[in-house]
Amino acid sequence: MQTTTIAQAKLRLSTSNVRKANGDAGLEALAASIAEHGRLLPTELSARE
Repeated sequence: MQTTTIAQAKLRLSTSNVRKANGDAGLEALAASIAEHGRLLPTELSARE
């Protein structure tokens, strides 16, 4: 696995993001789940040309 640091300012929301509507809905529950169980999958990023 390769780890690369990317500035947050360079990140852009993808149109293929699964959270298409009301991205804040359930955010507290998601944060609580991550705090309890950790992240189950790594964050995946794709380069844009």
